[in-house]
Amino acid sequence: MLAAVRIALGDQAPDPEVVTELLASPLGGLDAVGLRRLRRALRSEELTTGGGRSSDALLQEAIADPARLASLAVPEARAARTVAGVLAAARAALDAPGATAVSVLWAVWQASGLAEPWRRAALSGGGAGARADADLDGIVALFRAAEQFTDRLPLASPASFIEYLGAQDLAGDTLAASAAAGPAVTLTTAAGAAGREWDLVVVAGVQDGTWPDLRLRDSLLGAQYLVDVVAGRTAGAPGEAGAAETAAEARRAVLADEVRAFAVAVSRARRRLVVCAVDDADENPSPLLRLAAEAAGVEPRLAAVERPFDLRGLVAALRAELETTVRTDVSPAIDGSGEVAVRLAGVLAELARGGVQGADPAEWRGVPERSTDASLWPDDALVTVSPSALESASVCPLRWMLEGAGGRAAASSAQSLGMLVHDIAARFPAGTG
Repeated sequence: MLAAVRIALGDQAPDPEVVTELLASPLGGLDAVGLRRLRRALRSEELTTGGGRSSDALLQEAIADPARLASLAVPEARAARTVAGVLAAARAALDAPGATAVSVLWAVWQASGLAEPWRRAALSGGGAGARADADLDGIVALFRAAEQFTDRLPLASPASFIEYLGAQDLAGDTLAASAAAGPAVTLTTAAGAAGREWDLVVVAGVQDGTWPDLRLRDSLLGAQYLVDVVAGRTAGAPGEAGAAETAAEARRAVLADEVRAFAVAVSRARRRLVVCAVDDADENPSPLLRLAAEAAGVEPRLAAVERPFDLRGLVAALRAELETTVRTDVSPAIDGSGEVAVRLAGVLAELARGGVQGADPAEWRGVPERSTDASLWPDDALVTVSPSALESASVCPLRWMLEGAGGRAAASSAQSLGMLVHDIAARFPAGTG
């Protein structure tokens, strides 16, 4: 159906492969043998009238002009007439005032005449019924997508909808539950897991600051405060007396909601439950992980995470090994590091020719020319160094400069607490007494 609309939108003759696809689709219903017979009939008639065009050109003309098929006596001509009628209906719907993607697709669907045959086949059961049922589901999904697109963009043309669907790598989420065709992994949230069970449940990303997330869920205009005041559940609005107690109560309510959601997530497993988090210099496990371990009577295990076994991990390992080999202080003639470097560079060059991201040296940091030679700070500027950064500045001034200019990861909870302590000490060096 989408191919038919694309042909109706185009001003030029359709591609022969697209024409063949339409004739062999459910719209035409021809198989390979029937398509060959139709080609031979068109070609024979062309030669009889003294022409010499190919069968591809004749098929293009046949679906564009149904009158061209009037003289053909083969049964396969009926399929070509159906396709030609579908294209004519699509062009008429496109020329109608206020044409939308839904109206054009509906005109194509009505002209195809597939609704009743597919309905009967779906109700009859069996393998053919299952296929017809799946085809009808696809048609319903197509019309649903067209309706949603038209609702969001009422003035968009049918061509925009065709372009929108063609640009999708994955089908848009309809926010509706769908049944799995077979064994599959369910990826869901804690709320989506409520009332369901699995043999194995993995609760990932139980990090401090992420779960529980104690940020208050306030609305833009603060309408919830009006509800609390009317219901007598608050001691004051924001900025008034008692607002601190209200905020503390709200945080306790958020914490209770987060704990309940975590309890729902870890209680969905029939046989095995895996709760995991990252523990490094930047991330810390959530207290909820320890709570789950104590409830299960087990001790959390630490496991080193290896480099991912993919193209990015391979490129990173090769680059690190090449850098280490090139920077070695030992003579290449003695330890053979020169040959190793050549082999590593050859593998990276092969990956770069294959289009693997990060393998081409032109993408490496430090290889391009300098963007500027200007000083990072003016000569008369006062450069401030925090006490905790003195060690970093003495060990590696370049790293300290880059981190001071913003080249660092997001602050962890421990770093945020440290910055808070430093700020308090800077504002109150002698205390508050």
